[in-house]
Formats: sequence, C-alpha cells, structure tokens
Amino acid sequence: MLDHELTADRGIIASYVDPQAFSRLTRAALRGLGYEVVQAAFVGRFDDAEWKPSLRLVSEAHLDRLPSREDDPDTPIIVVAGREPRPKNDPRVVGQLLRPIRLSLLYPMIQEALEPTPRGAPRVMTEIVARIAHAGERFVAQLDTLSIHGCHVRDAERVSPGTKLNIEFALPGTEPVLARAACVTRNGEGAGLIFDSTPDSVRDSIDAFVTQRLAAMPALA
Repeated sequence: MLDHELTADRGIIASYVDPQAFSRLTRAALRGLGYEVVQAAFVGRFDDAEWKPSLRLVSEAHLDRLPSREDDPDTPIIVVAGREPRPKNDPRVVGQLLRPIRLSLLYPMIQEALEPTPRGAPRVMTEIVARIAHAGERFVAQLDTLSIHGCHVRDAERVSPGTKLNIEFALPGTEPVLARAACVTRNGEGAGLIFDSTPDSVRDSIDAFVTQRLAAMPALA
C-alpha cells in the first residue's frame, strides 16, 4: 500500500525525452504515485502551445523547441542532461538532473513544482520487521512506512524524540540493511525515524525497494 498524501488529481507530465532515459520502473512508479508520463512526440504535441500539461520534462537539446514563454508562461520545466547541466535563463525551469532519470531524484522536483506540501522522497507502507538497538537494549519493531530518508516504526514506546539508535531490517533480494537513525516524532506507540549518514549502498537498496513497490501498484484514480 501507498501512503496517500498527494493532491487528488493526477498530474500530467509531458515528456520530451527518450523513454530509455528513465531508469527501470521509474515511469511505472510515478504512475503509482498519481503522475502520468505522456510522450509528447507520440501524441503529436511536441511544440503544441495549446497543450497545458502539469509539467514538462525535456532533454537539454530540445529545450528551445518547447512553447515559448509568451505562449506558455506558467508550466514548470525540468531539464534532463546527458552530462553536467548548464545554467538556464528560462524562469520556468525548476530543476535539472542527469540521465538516467531516477525516481528518488525526479520525485522531489515534481513535488516542489506541483504540490502544496512537497515531500522530499516517495514512501511506501510496509510490514517489515526491524531490529532496533539503543542504550544497550535490543527490541523488535515493525516498519509501517519506508523511504530513503527514514521510516515510521510501530511498537517503539522506548524511543523518544532525540534518541539515536541503530536499526536493522531485511529487504527482498538484498543483504540486511543496517543504518543509524534518530527519532524525530512520536505518535502513540509509534515513532518517526530519520536515517543519519546513510551509505550509498543502503540508499540504493531502499530506493530500489520503494520504486518496485510503487511500480507494482495500480495507478491512482
């Protein structure tokens, strides 16, 4: 299941990049989050100023082929570059990223551009069992939600805001994930944790898990 905290209407993202520029499952995961990626060239609307998608995702080489600022002054643009992005003078450009397009990098840019309360990373609901170590104690808790930035754990009465701890859990097809975390919120018997200095390998494992879970979900209506 997905933690539903998006606006009700699905956002249409007009894509002006090759579909191969997306990392595996990124487009499907976006659909699970409520964003539909539409290839502009495939529907004959590459330079159609009458078409007003929620956002345009365009390769750096094709930026000058989009509708002009006079014809479409408001639709935000995210630029995809093959190498180090260069500064853009177009005020509609809200972000730039490199290929391949990964969900964890694209999602926060979309959120900042389109959502009134933007999130920094997509998260999914889980039933993963985690082992937590704190101040010489060890106990088991369940992960209710998970993202690359942190998680929410159930049955964590011993943890209070400001607590530093170690958390270990298993994801399908990977080595056990071990991370340092800090408690930032408490809600009844649950606690919100933020990961601290997470190694790239751990972030990549969580990113892949979240993307796969989202890609397997039906699109939001």
